[in-house]
Amino acid sequence: MIKIDDKSCCWCISGKPYDECCGKIIKSIPFEKRIAVIKKHIDNQEFDKALDIAIANLIDYLVKVKSHTEPIAFNNSSFSNILITIDINALSELIDYILSIINLANIDYKFDKLLAKAKNLFFNSSWHMKIDYYNIVWFAFYKDNINQAVNYITNNVKVNSIEDQSFLELIIDIYSDQLPFSDRINMIQRLISQIDQPILKVQYQIVEALIYFEFGDNQKTKNELEKISKICLKYEKDNLDSYELLIIARCYYLLGKLKMDYSYSQKAITVFNRIIDLNTLNNEGISEIFWFIGTAYFDMHQVDNAIENFDKSIEYFSKPQTQIDKAYVIMTTGDYQQSKAVLNQLNYDDLNEVNRKDYLNVYSNILFNDYDKEKIDFIISELHNCTFNTGIYKENALKLISNLYQIKEKNKTKLADAKSGIKNDVNGVLMLQPNFMGLGINFNNLFDLFRDKKKKKKKTMN
Repeated sequence: MIKIDDKSCCWCISGKPYDECCGKIIKSIPFEKRIAVIKKHIDNQEFDKALDIAIANLIDYLVKVKSHTEPIAFNNSSFSNILITIDINALSELIDYILSIINLANIDYKFDKLLAKAKNLFFNSSWHMKIDYYNIVWFAFYKDNINQAVNYITNNVKVNSIEDQSFLELIIDIYSDQLPFSDRINMIQRLISQIDQPILKVQYQIVEALIYFEFGDNQKTKNELEKISKICLKYEKDNLDSYELLIIARCYYLLGKLKMDYSYSQKAITVFNRIIDLNTLNNEGISEIFWFIGTAYFDMHQVDNAIENFDKSIEYFSKPQTQIDKAYVIMTTGDYQQSKAVLNQLNYDDLNEVNRKDYLNVYSNILFNDYDKEKIDFIISELHNCTFNTGIYKENALKLISNLYQIKEKNKTKLADAKSGIKNDVNGVLMLQPNFMGLGINFNNLFDLFRDKKKKKKKTMN
């Protein structure tokens, strides 16, 4: 049994003795009163005090409960599953409380160190897997560092052994493009099999369709799309909440792209507007909906409506991706100066990796039409620094770099070739890895790439 002495270093990784840290809080505030005290501190904007008590709650559980249940779970198989379930549920509740306070007050805390301590204290594999889950959530969504999350998965997680639904969803969202085709399909099918509700199931059926699409299996893509379309049409008119409506709207949104049938894009816009009318979203949620509407209008070649909805999105909650998308739409009208002005409002150093790639793509096309040697040097340097997880995107990034070099050198013969090449690259493929839920103009350009390939095949046949 694992114990902690009063003078031992506290497990919360503060560096203080236990009796001067979490032990002091645990002794001074009875368990049944701690949540009320935490809420009082939050109401008074005393977030550090609220966080200290929430962390002490976790340590209290590890000391008084987990240290006792761990050996029983290993030694008595008849109770092990029950105890493991209790442990995991308790851990999730305690950690969620800590994360909510960190997020609420934007507190700088070494949460991953706390998780590492909690993981190393005990040896149950299910416990370890739940700690791994929260580490990935921390890196990806709280630290906004997808690369760190990916590295953590690579070094610590056996993805093919994951059965937990939430963990499968997380891996699919963050890590699926690191996996071979068969593993990706296997994982998404395991997840779909765990979901009972058709509306919740359909959001991952469309992910499966997108995987088939990306790997060129057009027949399976078509079959999956037919199933998805029927489900959306069946449940669209039901009395759904905003989350369920969002799933249907996103499915329509992607059906419009995949089937190149923009009646689905119009259906998506209609459902997105239903979500706004429910008046259940905060400003960030409303901003996201207007972003979707803007991209759907752009798919339908309604540029003015697209820009109008991007502006609404920025008004409610300004995000770099929306501004990059707005710049992209403006660029397609030929107004390169205005497109550049929108991009120049962003601080490149503050952008995450996905935003940077999209930014580089849009700026590359601007530079093709508005020559700037220093900016070309910067774009080329940054493209070299980008990481591409899929071969086709690596190839086309290298092609774009080559074309930029040709433009930079201003060789007339090469420049003519570069002009035609850069149009194809920028408008077709540099938007890099597709986001499976259709977020970002990177996804739009994946479809452009496949359309270009189809056109080339038709010309060859003729």
